[in-house]
Amino acid sequence: MTARSWLVLKSTAQTTRVEAGKHSIMRRTGLPGRGLQILDPFLSNPSTVLGRERAIMINLEHIKAIITTQEVLLLNFKDPSVTPFVNELQKKDSESVIDDTNCIIQTTSQHLLPRISQLLNQIEEGKAEENLKGWV
Repeated sequence: MTARSWLVLKSTAQTTRVEAGKHSIMRRTGLPGRGLQILDPFLSNPSTVLGRERAIMINLEHIKAIITTQEVLLLNFKDPSVTPFVNELQKKDSESVIDDTNCIIQTTSQHLLPRISQLLNQIEEGKAEENLKGWV
């Protein structure tokens, strides 16, 4: 990942733009370099929300962001389709964004875990091939 432009929203409601490369983002967020691959626009990655020990990484179509306890780092912030998201973030403080994201992750996992358990049981029984077609 070469140096790219990031919008940084601090918990103090301060907004700045920084140019940062992979190693700078790794130091800033505590994330491993390999984990940053989901934000790479040159790789085809499905929509993803990943919770890590020190940050939450979001890759939802055009929205690519890293949320830490101190700040939200947002790529593609100049993209017109991301503008409403940026505007909403600027209205809220970072703590509120972190709470909202944690709520989304919890809700999603509560809905997916029963389905995943069911599929795992079907895999063990050898009956999962037909049901997995919608997941792949």
